[in-house]
Amino acid sequence: MRDLLDPVHRWAGALVGLAIAAAGLSGVLLLWQRWWILLPGVRDVPVLGPTAVAALLDKADGMGARNIVLPSADFGLARVGLGDGAGAYLAADAVVVAQWRSPFERPETWLFELHHSLLMGDTGTVLAGLFSLLGLAFVVSGVILWWPLRRQLKLQLLPARMTRPAIVRHHRNLGVLATPLLVVTMLTGSMMALRPVSAFLLGPLSAAPEVAAFTMETPFVPTAGPRAPWLELVTAGDMAFPDASLRIVSFPKNAQSPITLRYRQPAEWHSNGRSQVRLDPVRAAVLDKRDALAAPRALQADYKVYPLHAGRVGGLAWRLALSFAGLALFMLGSFTFWSFWQRRLTTLAQRAVTG
Repeated sequence: MRDLLDPVHRWAGALVGLAIAAAGLSGVLLLWQRWWILLPGVRDVPVLGPTAVAALLDKADGMGARNIVLPSADFGLARVGLGDGAGAYLAADAVVVAQWRSPFERPETWLFELHHSLLMGDTGTVLAGLFSLLGLAFVVSGVILWWPLRRQLKLQLLPARMTRPAIVRHHRNLGVLATPLLVVTMLTGSMMALRPVSAFLLGPLSAAPEVAAFTMETPFVPTAGPRAPWLELVTAGDMAFPDASLRIVSFPKNAQSPITLRYRQPAEWHSNGRSQVRLDPVRAAVLDKRDALAAPRALQADYKVYPLHAGRVGGLAWRLALSFAGLALFMLGSFTFWSFWQRRLTTLAQRAVTG
């Protein structure tokens, strides 16, 4: 089996090595974006009351927002989604700090698109998920290929030399040392990008009717009249989850659509929470609410996938561990790509000269 796995492992790595390297490096940079985004207020820790939140929502609404992620201790600016990749950052006092028409105009939004979809939209998201599954296959096959040489394992963060034998030894050692973290990052990445993977793995935790009953929404019958003030709407939503913090507001698509407020309760892993309230925008009446802590086990497990992948749980220690995994992916993918193709291109050049 090793005779079959070895060439498959090498050729597959050479073909997708750069994509895996890009995913690893972009993931590390996104983990630490709070520290390198050079905008005023990013590292502030604002404490917002209902009045300040309402002012942010009024500002975002006037800009034609589709949604807004409110400031938090992790990121001190509100992020406004304006559709088609456009967006803006608002300070806690509702002043516009930055605005962009395309995700390519901001380094962090460009990096997210690269990490999430390889800059290819929905098709790229599917490809990224497939590459994550392929990465899991690399881990399994790599461990199988390493096992007969396990006595040679040693801690090696960089190749001793930039020669093919040294890179192969480094690849083997680093890959095995990073295996547990690589499994977590690539498994969670594939679960987010490919929902069938998540359904397959987590579906057995809860019966389908239980999940359907929890996610069912109350039919909305629009009420004639102007929309209620944002302060009134926020107050109504806060009463549904009095101990939670409002994190995301999804603006109604039209007069026939409700407003959705997303909350984070203290016990939730997700930095933006998965608890939800839907409101009648005219009467400021609660249509239904969804308590993430009371969700079926399959959904509760699914809610933990993103925090694990993005380092939003576990504090500094987990963020450093994920950074090691991302840098390992970058080195494993890029060094493999370079050594594999450099050798073959050199051979072809020599044949052309002698031939």
